[in-house]
Amino acid sequence: MFFIPVAGQEVLPASNSNQEMDPAHQVPDGVDENTGALSKALETTERARGHLYGFHQLTGTADFELGDAVRLLRESGCEEQAALVEREIVGRNVIPGRSTFQIVEACNSTLLTQGSAWRRLWGRPTGAQLGSGLIRGY
Repeated sequence: MFFIPVAGQEVLPASNSNQEMDPAHQVPDGVDENTGALSKALETTERARGHLYGFHQLTGTADFELGDAVRLLRESGCEEQAALVEREIVGRNVIPGRSTFQIVEACNSTLLTQGSAWRRLWGRPTGAQLGSGLIRGY
């Protein structure tokens, strides 16, 4: 981690010692780099979920844009092309039988089990863990 000093402020070196930390922010006994690996894996899962939301939004936007293109094709007298795009592309699911919204919802229902798994392993998560978005469904 890098610190950029602000004029007039002293930058204290980082410490790994629990002795200097408020007890609420100390690393609990039994937590080590393996827990960090789990936290990183959960964070990666959340990032993937975010990309899935982005995919959902982009495909929805593309569908609206295709609708506009169909309208413009019709206005320019290209009815045959407009009908083809409308019939073959507009409103189609990216995966047959499932909309991107359904895919996002299925992912969410799977990921919501993260919070209960965390509780079974380590008890109640900290506010920092909840606030970071790493643990959902708590």
